[in-house]
Amino acid sequence: MPRYEYSAGGSHKFWEIEVHGSEYTVTYGRIGTVGQTSTKSFADAATAKAKADAAAKSKAAKGYVLVAAEAVASERAEVEERLVVADRLQEEGDPRGRLIPLHHGMATKSGKDRSELKKQETALLQEHAGALLGPLSEEAAGACAKVEWKLGYWDRLKIASDYDHQDVETGELVKRCLSHPSAARLDHLHIGIPDGVWDGESRWQDAIDAIASVGAPSLTSLELADHDDYAEVSWCDIGDLTRLWKACPNLEKLVIRGVGIALGEIHAPRLRHLVLMSGGLPAEPVRRISAAKLPALKHLEIYFGTPDYGASADIDDCAGILAGTGLPALEVLGLKNGTFMGDVVASVCIAPIVKQLRVLDLSMGTMTDDQAAPLVPSAPAFRHLAKLDLSDNYLSPATCGAIERAIPGAVVNGQKTADEYGGEAYYYTSISE
Repeated sequence: MPRYEYSAGGSHKFWEIEVHGSEYTVTYGRIGTVGQTSTKSFADAATAKAKADAAAKSKAAKGYVLVAAEAVASERAEVEERLVVADRLQEEGDPRGRLIPLHHGMATKSGKDRSELKKQETALLQEHAGALLGPLSEEAAGACAKVEWKLGYWDRLKIASDYDHQDVETGELVKRCLSHPSAARLDHLHIGIPDGVWDGESRWQDAIDAIASVGAPSLTSLELADHDDYAEVSWCDIGDLTRLWKACPNLEKLVIRGVGIALGEIHAPRLRHLVLMSGGLPAEPVRRISAAKLPALKHLEIYFGTPDYGASADIDDCAGILAGTGLPALEVLGLKNGTFMGDVVASVCIAPIVKQLRVLDLSMGTMTDDQAAPLVPSAPAFRHLAKLDLSDNYLSPATCGAIERAIPGAVVNGQKTADEYGGEAYYYTSISE
């Protein structure tokens, strides 16, 4: 049964579809639960399959990702392994041995049955707060964290400073949480605004150093970002991630939003998804990605920003990316939100990496008609793309129309208009401050 999953923001959903003769059955819900099912019937088996294929395609267009059968089997094996661990822990008198089967029951039950199990979970967490919640059992620390459980352990954890508890040091809280037994199977960690934000300093380095010192070997997803009103992208000083790669050897997804980003030498053989969102990206991280060997990377987005906020990368820093020698699996590439989009366009028209891509995103920058001119004569290089995103630039309707006619997958909506002052035209990236 094909399984699709969607994770964005606070939403983590799955969707499965299976065809039986002239009908199909869909199972859907929050990841970690048994979900709900619905069945639709059709005139014949061929129609049922065609409708199922269309439904799957629609989900993929909305951002759902097909999960490999091996991953589904691995998930089932993990459940079985946790239940075995639960038996051992119960024999040892560890309350986690009771929590694991409670969570398993909550994932497979619904309605009143699930509500009853939820009450039991709440009571168990209150009775054994120290052993199961650790620092999160403290009022101030708990206000700075949000946790999602999976089979007795923390699965997803967000830590961010809270206005009413400014004395909690986020870096120290990260260290305490990662050192707790409940974090032994932590899959996703999100570090939001740090405690210094209230004094005008938004620095993520303490949290990064905490991860590096304790280690997070189970972690597959890390987000160093926040979209809070106190976290304008140009105010978010991320820091140096050099020591992070060794501490997180199984990292598959990394999202960073801010400035002052340094990656160091990258060692991430499992990394599949990398996003650097910045209003002023230094050259160092771009050069590091260009030089890296990232055999599993499928999705790469780089938001360059403007020199006014510290951007210093140029097209030469992207040479390794455009050559694709270290990116054999890359399918989605975003070179966006930049002030040198003319150089980007000229380069992608002849770049080897384009041949293997499904999506090329050149949106949100300062691209003008003259800079976009090479695209139409180079159209054959882009016609295999499912999407060539040129939206949110400075292209005229005539240029947009010519590109759309030449390249079927081109997206040109939402073009900006230059500001004019004293007879001069000014062009801006979509994300800067």
